[in-house]
Amino acid sequence: VGVAVVDLFTGVYAAVGLLAALRERDRTGRGQRVDMALLDTGVAMAANQAMNFLASGTAPGRLGNQHPNIVPYQVFPCADGHAIVAVGNDAQHRRLCALLGAPELADPPYDANPGRLAHRGA
Repeated sequence: VGVAVVDLFTGVYAAVGLLAALRERDRTGRGQRVDMALLDTGVAMAANQAMNFLASGTAPGRLGNQHPNIVPYQVFPCADGHAIVAVGNDAQHRRLCALLGAPELADPPYDANPGRLAHRGA
């Protein structure tokens, strides 16, 4: 990807761990140990793609900005540019469809995320 992404993420995870340790120290007066490993971070970063591969045996393909397990969760072209839509659950999807004035998009097979995944292209 051109940058040491795992190194950078490990630093961010370390900072979060240090903040949690400081909070625990403030709460209890006890010190904490923060242990970071590049491999652990790399595995954590591959969560969705790795889980999908391990569960199915199918290597992931390119998705661009799309989420591999949630639909819609991507960039959409619009008349005046682009819109980023990140719908994390079925209730949010129903509210988005109502907001867009397209409640039929919340009907089967799009009413639940598995159906939206199966019909991602549509």
